[in-house]
Amino acid sequence: MPVTTRSQARGCGELYGNIDDRIPTYATMYPVFCTTNIPPKVLDWFIDEAYRGILLSEEDSDPPGAPCILQTTDLSSITHGSRKPMSDFESPFLNYTDNEIRDWMEHHSCPGFAEATFTILDQLTIDEGTCRVGYCNSFPDPQPDTRMFTTIPYNDLSVRVTIELGEISWCEIVEETEGTFTRNDPAAAK
Repeated sequence: MPVTTRSQARGCGELYGNIDDRIPTYATMYPVFCTTNIPPKVLDWFIDEAYRGILLSEEDSDPPGAPCILQTTDLSSITHGSRKPMSDFESPFLNYTDNEIRDWMEHHSCPGFAEATFTILDQLTIDEGTCRVGYCNSFPDPQPDTRMFTTIPYNDLSVRVTIELGEISWCEIVEETEGTFTRNDPAAAK
């Protein structure tokens, strides 16, 4: 088992406040794919911002999910969301395209993990502080929606949760998106 998986299984890492982000407590893991080598300080910042955004957008104090930066392809070995401090690691998804990530998601569903949405951290994350969100069709579709939208980590979980829970459709969110969601974007607050 890789070192990163062993440390995850032992529960190492900083919890985000008092949030219980373990799969056995029914927190949904929201998969985050790194398609380039992302420095640990950027990953730590992503985790902070993703939690900050979901905590400020939810009325109750328990967020419905946790960001899970994938360091392994064995989803069943993951027991909780990503925690700080993140270590340097080589992503198993280096140089994957959006469609390769989407295809991987559609063929590797796992209990406790979101199935409709995914986030990609890439060179734009390092250069501009943005991430990209994609959608997986839950049923075979001859013309799947392969559009991606760019957002900031602060909005990542809050937007993905609303899509996963069916509060807003993927088409609605993508059609309303022009450019990058910011903290003041009303579409991100839905």
